[in-house]
Amino acid sequence: METDKNRGTSQAEQARKERDTIGNGLATQICDKYARESTRYPIKRLQNSKVTGDYEKTVTISYSIDRTAEDPNVIYSVLEAECKLRGRQIVDYNER
Repeated sequence: METDKNRGTSQAEQARKERDTIGNGLATQICDKYARESTRYPIKRLQNSKVTGDYEKTVTISYSIDRTAEDPNVIYSVLEAECKLRGRQIVDYNER
């Protein structure tokens, strides 16, 4: 007699639980928090975000930032950040 606590779940669901795959909303929150903590400019607002991938996700976020303290003639400036996540861990981060 086989006792399996995962009886009734598909192999894909079981693999997802084991790999700790997260949703796009949580991936965006993790990347947003990390980007806000690591940027040197004050962020005015979040412009947009895009998430691709399943277990290994790539999150791209664009912010409108305030650079007037650095250069008073700057009217509009954008910062784009890209996070690569594996599960809940950020494995790579770039900003442009």
